[in-house]
Amino acid sequence: MFSLTHGHLNLLSACPRKFQYLILEQLTTPISIDQQSALDWGQQFHLLIQQQELGLEPTLFSQEDNEFNQCMAALRKAAPELFSPVQDAPRTMELLRSSEHHRSLFFHGYLLTVVYDLLILYPHRAEIIDWKTTLHPREFPSLSKDWQTKLYLFVLAETQQILNPILTADHLRMTYWFVRPRHLSPSPDPHPQSVSIPYNRSLHEQTRRELTALCRQLTEWLNPSLPSMSYSTLPQVNVTSGLCSTCCFAIRCQRTAFSDTPVIPNLGETGSLNISDIPEVILDEGAIDR
Repeated sequence: MFSLTHGHLNLLSACPRKFQYLILEQLTTPISIDQQSALDWGQQFHLLIQQQELGLEPTLFSQEDNEFNQCMAALRKAAPELFSPVQDAPRTMELLRSSEHHRSLFFHGYLLTVVYDLLILYPHRAEIIDWKTTLHPREFPSLSKDWQTKLYLFVLAETQQILNPILTADHLRMTYWFVRPRHLSPSPDPHPQSVSIPYNRSLHEQTRRELTALCRQLTEWLNPSLPSMSYSTLPQVNVTSGLCSTCCFAIRCQRTAFSDTPVIPNLGETGSLNISDIPEVILDEGAIDR
């Protein structure tokens, strides 16, 4: 069964041909040194958060490297309710608090898969927390249209309706926390920033329609009985979209006449790298005992 993540859906919506190259054909693309540094930092930060949620002492970092501790201290100051009980929502009221929480939903022949950085369920509401370590925090309009937001909330609403019918789409929200490494940030003193996105039944049904259309379209493209439209010929994005100029497959798609080498976007200039699309380090409970 084909599994679809928010990264897959973002690719499929932006450019089906790029989805073909990266997902179906498993092609890899080079990244810059700055991008790799940002990826490494993001992975380490997520691991630190996971260790803390499991009540473990962080062992990943050296004593002289205080950057992660400084970022954690800033995050605790900005959002103390996420790390310690508060008067209106003590930990005893949490029905579920789960780090790296996996959920899947069978939908139109595909397995929709999500991994929540932190999921907190209360008796009458639920919240998804996602940690972002991108250099440039995104605004509400951009985040609300991203498939990570739409898919994460959709899957939670659908699965939670089975587990706890009281928690409908109207009781859900997703909050992004942006934590930036000081040595990579353009700001001398980057403070954690958050963006909360509420959910409702109208948005839920809109997402259902969009997902249905995407899944049906993908099924049609992957249908081997249609020789005129096999996965090797998934359509390209319109050249007027402007996406091809920074795409590393521009030459492969014959969408550039000005360069003989692929363009590797500079993370510091474009901020286009989505850290959330990379696999995060997940602690194996069995490995803890070892």
